[in-house]
Parts: sequence; structure tokens; C-alpha cells
Amino acid sequence: VRNSTNISENPVSIASVAVAQAEVERESLSGMVGLVIGAGEMGRLAAKHLLRAGADVLIVSRTIAHAQSLAEELGENVKVGEYENLSYYLNKYRLLFTATRAKEPIITKEMVEEKLINRTWFDMAIPRDISKDIDFDNIKVYYIDDLQAISSSNHALRREKALEAAEIVSEHKDNFLKWLHALAVEPVIKQMRLDVENIVKSEVQRVVKKGFVPKEYQQSLEHMGVQLFDKFLHQPTKQMRQLAKESDQENVIEAIKEIFALNTDSVDPKIYK
Repeated sequence: VRNSTNISENPVSIASVAVAQAEVERESLSGMVGLVIGAGEMGRLAAKHLLRAGADVLIVSRTIAHAQSLAEELGENVKVGEYENLSYYLNKYRLLFTATRAKEPIITKEMVEEKLINRTWFDMAIPRDISKDIDFDNIKVYYIDDLQAISSSNHALRREKALEAAEIVSEHKDNFLKWLHALAVEPVIKQMRLDVENIVKSEVQRVVKKGFVPKEYQQSLEHMGVQLFDKFLHQPTKQMRQLAKESDQENVIEAIKEIFALNTDSVDPKIYK
């Protein structure tokens, strides 16, 4: 179901939305460095998603011990930067993810140099970490409102995909039940054909024994008799399989067994699995 609907391809948390959008912007994050400001839960999630996307991470926090603790948790591809060097990092790296609890923007226009490199920044903080007046052509900023809009869109898409998934499950369930119902009639059809073969052989043996037919024709007559009955039974068995898919298939099967005096106990059900 997942493969049919792509239901798991649209992340819904703000941090995962930010990293996914970075992948859209950059096509691939492999080999890049993501600057993460803030060592709280949002910063932690952003760092984890960046690592999964193949990027390295540089964590910067006012409390360096928090950044060091997070770096130790996440592994060797995570480094710790000095908060005092924040302006330098802003102008060196292309990717920025910030989520602090600061009451005022920590990234102001004065800290940013106009460079040729294209930068993509994600402000996941409330209130904003990135000043609204940063409007350089080569810096694209996603604020929390932008990320929430993408997240809401993904939620709606996931709901739509969930409905598609439910329809697929329902369809396969119905098909499975029909197959299961049809399977119940197979031992009946098998026993009917076995009975026909036995009757044909018995009757041919009888007429050969009485001298009505030469012995050398016995096998050919048996084969011809079975083929004739196979042709005769083709349409009835086809109809039986169709009737077996209906809700009252048990009554239909029992009626057929009763009419033809069929005993299916000796038919191995494993051959139909």
C-alpha cells in the first residue's frame, strides 16, 4: 500500500519539513554542512534529519555544553561551533536551520555579508530568529509560517493518500474474499471430474469385458469419454466458480454436492493454495 500511494514521502514535523524543503532546493544535501542554531528539541530533530539526508552538521548554541552534549549523542558527523563566531558561519555555509528561544532576532542584517553563494535559511523559532529585513537576492528564508503551510499541505496530502490506501485495502480485501469463496468450490469440481473419469473407465472396461469393443481400443475410448465430459462440464464448472463468489456460496456448493452425491473428503485442499 505504501508503494502504491507514496504515503510516507511527505514529512509533517516542522524540522523534517525544513530539511525536506532544503532537499527540494538543493536536490541533494550529501556532502553539505547544515548550520543548526539551538540545541533544543527542534534543533536536535533538524540535525537528525540532516544526517539522514547525508549532510554534516555544525551546532551552535549560547550554552556550548548543550551543543556538545547533542553532538556526542548524534555522532562523529556533528561538530560544535562557537556562538561568538555566528556571523562567520552565516556567511560561510549555504544551509541554516535555527530554533532558539530568544525573544529578539539573533540574526540581523548587519551580520550578513552579500556574497555570490546561494543560501537557504530556515527559521523554525517563535518568535523569529531571523530578522525580517534580510532581503538579499541570494538568500532564501523560510519562516515558521512558510514551513507550517508546507506541513499543512503535506497533512492534507497524507489524508488524501490515506483514503487511497483505504480504498486499495478494501479492494484487495474484496478480491481476496471472492478468491476465498471461489476456492471453496474447487474440491467439488475436482471430485466431479474424478467421478466422471471413474465412471468412464468403469463403463469402457465393462463393454470391453463383454466383447462389444476390442481390447486395443480401451485406452482411446477412455480418453475420448473423459474429453467429452470435460467439454460438457466446462460451462457448468465455469458457472459454479462464478456462483461461488456470491455471498450465499455455501448453500450453492452444498446443493451441488447433494445433487451429484459428491464426497469431497478425499480431496486434498493443499493443492488449491
